[in-house]
Amino acid sequence: MKITKIVIYLMLIAFVITSCSAQQRQNADACVISKNIESYSQLIKSKNLKLVLTKSSDNCNLRFIDSLYATFLRKPNRLGFELLTSVANQSDGYVSDYIVEKMGKIYYTKFESFFNFLYEDYSSKRSNQLALFLVECWSYIAATSDNAATAITKIRKNTQSIVGVQKNDLENRMKYLNTLLEKINAKYLD
Repeated sequence: MKITKIVIYLMLIAFVITSCSAQQRQNADACVISKNIESYSQLIKSKNLKLVLTKSSDNCNLRFIDSLYATFLRKPNRLGFELLTSVANQSDGYVSDYIVEKMGKIYYTKFESFFNFLYEDYSSKRSNQLALFLVECWSYIAATSDNAATAITKIRKNTQSIVGVQKNDLENRMKYLNTLLEKINAKYLD
């Protein structure tokens, strides 16, 4: 009888702790999440992220995006990519603009890993706004350069040389890359 009471008591404590933890996560704002991205990964990948972004201050949202990108840049893995995708798929306004700005860092430093994940999503027919943000990033680079045509040629050569070292499914990867490259708009800022 005493053991049964102890077990019930322990189960009750475990329930209260997990309920509080879940509620804390639900009530977290972008500043809190930015301090420990991986422990909030389920929340970031959920539809509740939109609510978090809506109720958080602009500075917290920007800090959150910085943390997401820093996490991916430090260790470009599938989880980091999925978290970026989730934010991209649920963002709008200044958050979207900031994501475009951050895409430049990925383009210049981790494009190969990023493109591999992007291509996996494309091949699996998963919705992913990150491809559009990448094209916007390239468009911004072209539109702000002294010579848009030269900038686009440079982007094309750089990305094709990186993707060209892939050994499997190269033809389809290049087709997908060229589809993205064709969407570059040199008059992006007009």
